[in-house]
Amino acid sequence: MDIFLAADPDSKFTGIGSALLKALEERETEKTSIFIRTMPATYQFYEHRGFRRVKEQEIILEIPKGKILLKCFLYDKLFPDRR
Repeated sequence: MDIFLAADPDSKFTGIGSALLKALEERETEKTSIFIRTMPATYQFYEHRGFRRVKEQEIILEIPKGKILLKCFLYDKLFPDRR
């Protein structure tokens, strides 16, 4: 199941992104890992919170005005105590 989370870039350093991520981790307690796909500009946020980069990939985002090539990072975080 995919869940889309986003915080307005203008809300940087207000704690909103951390609160969203914490709520996701608390909600998905039956999972032993969480995967995040993110843009290069936000990778430090996830690394600081215990996620590790496992893959880089380029995806094509199709919008009404055309296609946009995006570079994305795939991160995961393991929760071994949830087994």
